[in-house]
Amino acid sequence: MRRDSNSMPSILLKRLLSKEVIRSKRNKRWFSLDKSEKSFCTLFLRLDIKMKSIELFRAVIMVIKKMRELYDNSYSLFVKGVGMAWLYSNAALSWGNKYAASWRYDRSFIIYLGKLGSV
Repeated sequence: MRRDSNSMPSILLKRLLSKEVIRSKRNKRWFSLDKSEKSFCTLFLRLDIKMKSIELFRAVIMVIKKMRELYDNSYSLFVKGVGMAWLYSNAALSWGNKYAASWRYDRSFIIYLGKLGSV
């Protein structure tokens, strides 16, 4: 059985998507996805699709990225830390610290606050 070069990316993408679906189901994050995203994943895995469209490729990658963000611990720390960074930044600005506005965009500070808030 010979595979042409066009079907290889879709096979690799199906394997990657399948692994991400399994991970998200194990981490109980599958139901956090929209109904359309879950349907898209299921349909893509069931059908024999060849990657001829860059839009289809981008859509699959976006869904994979969203699934990874849902169960990735560092992403959840980042989300928690962003809110805290804005609160601390606003407080420091009101006290006269003119450099406090840059704290809102400091990734290290945000992740630190996320870890601090999860303890």
